[in-house]
Amino acid sequence: MSMKSILLVAAILAAGVGAAEARAVPVSRAGVDFLDAGAVDAFHRDLARAAEEACDTYSRPTLLEMQLKRACRAEAVTRAVVRTNIPTLTVLHEGLSAGQRINASRAPIDDRVLAAVAAAADSMRAEVSTTVVASLR
Repeated sequence: MSMKSILLVAAILAAGVGAAEARAVPVSRAGVDFLDAGAVDAFHRDLARAAEEACDTYSRPTLLEMQLKRACRAEAVTRAVVRTNIPTLTVLHEGLSAGQRINASRAPIDDRVLAAVAAAADSMRAEVSTTVVASLR
């Protein structure tokens, strides 16, 4: 696995047994501009789609299995966001409701979340600029 992708890993509880099985789905970070709110939003939707795939183990799920699947998806997306350690992605993730975090077909991010992601991107740009200037001295 290259630095250009993240492996979304989902732990899935086997219904009735309590055992967990892990499924992994790679998500490419290649070409994602994490300083652009729209690109960050699209990448987050990719994580949600991968979580759906990784956690989809039931053909006709019971109510309990649907709850386990939802919990699996939420945990998988959150772990992937934490693992990437990208401030703009973290800000976007934290600005979404629990339901939005795992919904790949959700509406575009609202202005409040968009403004928070843009502020995080500005902070990242400033940090990079400061680091570059310091390294040139």
